[in-house]
Amino acid sequence: MLCEEHRSTQADLAERCGVDQGDISRIERGSTTPTARTLQRIADVLDVDVRLVARVS
Repeated sequence: MLCEEHRSTQADLAERCGVDQGDISRIERGSTTPTARTLQRIADVLDVDVRLVARVS
């Protein structure tokens, strides 16, 4: 999960990127589709890139 890989709690990550903790939880569970803006905010905090890749069928 995002937070475990970066040794952060959902609450810490949420605060750092200005996203609700509940949204972080739903993103990790796959129960919501985040907006591009939300993904970029999270990526910026985690110092990672957002990339689109083709699905393997």
